[in-house]
Amino acid sequence: MLAQIAGQGWVIVGSLNGGEVSARLNREMALKVASTEAYNYLAELFRYDWGGVEP
Repeated sequence: MLAQIAGQGWVIVGSLNGGEVSARLNREMALKVASTEAYNYLAELFRYDWGGVEP
């Protein structure tokens, strides 16, 4: 997931499902990173992959 909040880029990568069992019992994880540089890089790749816009 990519988010930009008040000018700060955030990237969340992982495979955590939304259920309580997944969060408490399974070995699933997600990583949240505050990085405008990572956000910009991944957003450019997304636009290229889905919209044909050159990165």
